[in-house]
Amino acid sequence: MLHEIPLVGMVAVRVLYFKGTICLLRRYYRFVVMAGVISGLVGCVSPIAMDHAVIGYDRAHAQIQTQLLLLNIARARNHMPIHFTAVPNVAATFDFRMNAGLAREPLRNGGGGMALALGTSVAENPTINIVPIQGEAFTKRLLTPMDESKFEFMAHQGVDIGMVLRLMVRAILIEKNGVRTIFHNDARHIKEFQQFRRAVFHLAALEYAGVLDIGPINYDRQWSISGRDPSMDELLKIAERGYFWTTEENEKIFSKPVRGRILIANFDPNTLSNFERRRLDKKARQYPNNFILVDIRPGYPGGEFPIQAWIKLRSFNAVIEFIANSMHSYPEFRVEKDPRSGTIPANPVKTLEILESSEKPKNVDFFVEYHSAYYWLADDKSRHEPDISWNQEVFKLLYHLYQMTVMDVTHVPGLPISIAK
Repeated sequence: MLHEIPLVGMVAVRVLYFKGTICLLRRYYRFVVMAGVISGLVGCVSPIAMDHAVIGYDRAHAQIQTQLLLLNIARARNHMPIHFTAVPNVAATFDFRMNAGLAREPLRNGGGGMALALGTSVAENPTINIVPIQGEAFTKRLLTPMDESKFEFMAHQGVDIGMVLRLMVRAILIEKNGVRTIFHNDARHIKEFQQFRRAVFHLAALEYAGVLDIGPINYDRQWSISGRDPSMDELLKIAERGYFWTTEENEKIFSKPVRGRILIANFDPNTLSNFERRRLDKKARQYPNNFILVDIRPGYPGGEFPIQAWIKLRSFNAVIEFIANSMHSYPEFRVEKDPRSGTIPANPVKTLEILESSEKPKNVDFFVEYHSAYYWLADDKSRHEPDISWNQEVFKLLYHLYQMTVMDVTHVPGLPISIAK
């Protein structure tokens, strides 16, 4: 049975259906737009949160290292053993989430409406590994004297060589007329300490004048052979091992470049003959790698104060003990440079001045508390020459030594302590 539907009715049905479709499309469009806004918001929040977290961890890690250094100086000041704890890595997991939903909400004038609920969340889960420096690692990194490679590295960082020598050197062994005398970098030995400082001032003056050479003694190890010429295969094998050869008259001379020991001199050792450089290196090798040969010769800049000596490097533990002893037990005292020495950049009394008080300090960058006393770095502005940040530079040098000797614990055997938050 067929029923006729009036045209007006059909138009009305189609209009109502079209209007409903428009409403649904509008709601869907609004939802999509808001979801896109939230997604963009999460995308903006995540890098900002990570930036703050990474910078925060970096600041906290640096603060821990500086305070550990200061804390161990305080321990040594109170005649207690030093101890370091390294933080080789910090792993953090970040969880960024977005949630959205629709909920029916009654209106004041009756009826109901739809409410859009949006939200974001950020979660952080750090894991910190702590490695105590103990056992063989403690002995190797803290008690073993530093070798010449560390001294060479520090000497080429652009800081005053006087800082490096005063901090790293235990003593100078002077050789004069076949007699060796030891000048200790220790204020308890007054005359020896004065001689040590004067020798250091002279080296610092030469470095300030740009005439001090610090570097390895490079020479060629040579020997000659006679007879037939080597074949091409033999020459290739010789070249692969770092050798080269020359012919002088009827002799064939094989040579190999050698990097010798470190030398501190007022001349360029490369201007010497190969024989003289070999002899210098042999002289430098009379002592282990924590000794460095010093050769300040007459006839060169600064030669009016000649020095034939070896400097003996400290261990990192001895560096900390030296700074602590200067606070109370054996304080450093002022020594003037030798009249034969030139201009030196600075001459503060103490190599690194650490202050101690029973009252909490104010307006300082950092401090530590130990045995009811506070310790912090002295202010350069009121204690040394203007425009010279001696204390800050020496503490930075101490921090670099700490990184070179103590902090390389990634491959040290042991059980790390993990702390998860």
